[in-house]
Amino acid sequence: MPLSPLEIRNQDFAKAPWGYKRDEVKFFLAQVAEAVAELNKERDQLARRLEGLMKRVSELEAQSGAIGQALELARKESEQILAEANKQAAHIRENADAEAQKVMDQYAVQINETKQELYELTTIKDSYFRKLLRILELQEDALRRFDEEYEARRLKSSIASLASESLVEFPLSDSEVFSNLVHRRKREVLFESE
Repeated sequence: MPLSPLEIRNQDFAKAPWGYKRDEVKFFLAQVAEAVAELNKERDQLARRLEGLMKRVSELEAQSGAIGQALELARKESEQILAEANKQAAHIRENADAEAQKVMDQYAVQINETKQELYELTTIKDSYFRKLLRILELQEDALRRFDEEYEARRLKSSIASLASESLVEFPLSDSEVFSNLVHRRKREVLFESE
């Protein structure tokens, strides 16, 4: 099925994240469309020329049998011209197809390389993420231990300051407790007698 230049120019391709460069494809399609338009124009001209020749041959055939040979010659010439035009069109199509395939192969290689790089970068990212997660877990453990140690030091400091403020030495022996009680009773007795 032949394509018109307009169909070639307006041809759209599916878009992919790393697909073809749109400008290059559009430029290439424009070149192909121009070539097809020229071929179509040349074919139309040749067809009109052939049509004119066929009319002329009919007229000459009606006039003379000798012109029949000229008609055959003109027909052969038109066939040769048409065959040459078709041959040129086929050659241009083959070159365009080969060039398009070459471009697509290059982009396929680039896409595969980009996919490989993406896979490698994803692997590196995942590795760094796991390392960062481990570092954060270690930092969390270190902060928790620091908080526990800080709380323990603060408690020891509070206990030490309380002990020094109350002037009571810990631990008291039973004899010290008993003597303090005896002194307190003696003082109470003294104060009661007053």
